Amino acid sequence: MKAAVVENRGNQALKEFLKMLLEKEVVSMVVVASPTEKGDSYPFILTSKREDIDSSCPIAPIITQHGARMVSKLTKKEALRRSTAIVLRPCEVRGVVELAKIKQVNLDNLLIIGYDCPGVYPLATFSEGDGTEMQKEHQEAYSNFAFNSPRPACQTCINPIATSAHLEFGVIGAPEGKSLVVAHTDKVAEVLEQLGLPAAEETEQREKSVAEVVEKRRAARESLFAEFSA
Repeated sequence: MKAAVVENRGNQALKEFLKMLLEKEVVSMVVVASPTEKGDSYPFILTSKREDIDSSCPIAPIITQHGARMVSKLTKKEALRRSTAIVLRPCEVRGVVELAKIKQVNLDNLLIIGYDCPGVYPLATFSEGDGTEMQKEHQEAYSNFAFNSPRPACQTCINPIATSAHLEFGVIGAPEGKSLVVAHTDKVAEVLEQLGLPAAEETEQREKSVAEVVEKRRAARESLFAEFSA
């Protein structure tokens, strides 16, 4: 496992990384969540334009379109013809992997980037509130992985990191103000070298911090199950 360090955290770090992938011609296209003009929905866009990435929101505060279903629609009939980076939540990455097993997704020419996910707002909560302010709060809390999702499925999710992705973009256990980019294949490790990113000195702190997050969520899951069985 090879890991590198990038500056910043959250959306800004991911957007800069995506633009770097395009500039270095690692990929030709990017699929990323982007807010509508009203800011009440975050559909995926397919683009190669810097300005589109600048206005995107890779770490969206709500789920309005499931990433695995979107990837299936893009690739089910045939593989993408151009190399494409796709940014997904861990649960969406796992969905892509399962769909690939039954030939509903073609992984050729895909670079799947998953990020540490703190959870999202329920759609009803988001639609009833100030979407702009809630997105800001979600992003600020994400920097320290401190967002407390009011969505039960997120509160009890014990898979907050994207270990099934080609690249894992993480803030849990990362150096202060920075993000870790972890490669899960030798080919993708070569991409990190191609980008010229500084190598992470160690990832033990990340592993320890991830274990703490998982344990907290596992306790929340057991508590929720106990309520249902009472």
